[in-house]
Amino acid sequence: MRQPGDTLFNPSIHIDGGGIERWKDPAYRQVYRHIFDGRWKDYDPFEADYRAEATMTEAGTTNGCSFFRAFQGWLSMSHSGPGKGTLRVLPLLKEATAFWMLRPFASDVPEGAFPGCYPSKTFHITQRWHKLLADHLVSLPEIGPGDTVWWHPDIVHTVENHHGGDEPNAVFYTGFGPDCRINRNYLRHMRHSFLLGTSPPDFPEKNNFEVDYKDRAAFDDLSDVGLKMAGFPLPTILTPDSFQHHLGTSNKDHSFQCKWP
Repeated sequence: MRQPGDTLFNPSIHIDGGGIERWKDPAYRQVYRHIFDGRWKDYDPFEADYRAEATMTEAGTTNGCSFFRAFQGWLSMSHSGPGKGTLRVLPLLKEATAFWMLRPFASDVPEGAFPGCYPSKTFHITQRWHKLLADHLVSLPEIGPGDTVWWHPDIVHTVENHHGGDEPNAVFYTGFGPDCRINRNYLRHMRHSFLLGTSPPDFPEKNNFEVDYKDRAAFDDLSDVGLKMAGFPLPTILTPDSFQHHLGTSNKDHSFQCKWP
């Protein structure tokens, strides 16, 4: 929740889904093969084949992207709009992607440098290296409670650095991902976090605000759809013994041993 007048929540202009991995990882590199071949107009940003197998986060990155987000989204809980601390995006997708993917190979970039790539960070769009992109973001139009906004994982985006509205601005962030190997692996770790109330993978570890919160969402609060999406056994086959077998036990120190296969 962002209060009126807030200027503290001011993320850099960025692209989620990893940084240097786009050039280093073989599968991830294949996503952009048409761009590298000089045929950027043939690039299809919605082709998911190689993205679903890509390593988008190198080992040791605590704020990366180990979940394949086919789309990222907001569910608005309040009114917002231009000047009220809302999302800002660069609507051009294919053209902008070709620009920042080929930027490291331009004559003004030092050999071996990959502008925008920083260890354990999202991909940054900077004034020095990507001014044409950074100067042309636009704010979302007016939105209200219940409205949703979705954007491609390669869309350049940020939020307005000042909330000039007169009411709190609140949204639920939602990452949408298909059923694939890397997302199933993510769910293994996410189930741990959900049961313990800790921050899930890809989010800052220090944000464990719900560990001791008594009324946080728990296993019994999940619908059948929620259980299936999280990879839990459905109630028709779940018994106390099978729950213990699959999930292990948790104690007051929040130690946990996962027994998922």
